[in-house]
Amino acid sequence: MKIRKFPVLYMLLPYLAGVLLSYFVIPSHVNALTIILFCLILLLISLLCRFLFPHQAQLPSMCALCFAFFLLGTLLTNAHYHPYHFLKSKKMVENSDFFTLQIIENPIKKEKSVKLIVKLYEDKAHHPLKTKAVLYLQKCPQALQLQQGDFIAIHAHFTPISPPMNPCAFDNQKYMRRKGIYFSAYASSQQWKYVSHSSIHPLRSAAAKVQYHF
Repeated sequence: MKIRKFPVLYMLLPYLAGVLLSYFVIPSHVNALTIILFCLILLLISLLCRFLFPHQAQLPSMCALCFAFFLLGTLLTNAHYHPYHFLKSKKMVENSDFFTLQIIENPIKKEKSVKLIVKLYEDKAHHPLKTKAVLYLQKCPQALQLQQGDFIAIHAHFTPISPPMNPCAFDNQKYMRRKGIYFSAYASSQQWKYVSHSSIHPLRSAAAKVQYHF
């Protein structure tokens, strides 16, 4: 297969490369401004080449286009997994101990608890905090009846997921952050109550499952 027959691959392949590198290689502290600045320098060089060498500017222009889509993949992935939302909501979460939560995945039954993946809301305004958390509820009949889409009101203290103490150990914090989960908490059967139920769109539910498992 010749790539010239499929021009869209000139854009798709650099985009996928940017997604993969941002996900697995590029550190989280490399922010978008640094990447944009680097891209602007390369684009400026490309424009100068086009102005100085008008008959030989096809290759620099193509390189600039490919890099632009590489940058797009990098920025979109970095924006999704960068701890910006965590830093923005960290203060709000730590300064409160009463939340409204929505269960966004099917509960998982453990030996002594029920594990929930939840979306946090401000209790007063009922606005989403753009962050998710893992919540362990004490195993009880009420907890076993919970299902995806349920809203619960809870009195608990959520804390950021800690990094591993051993450098060689599994990095659960990084694993969870890639899934958009930054906080965790445990609550007894006396600390929460059922509020209501709202169905989650099947596509969003399927996307959440794929993100969590992969």
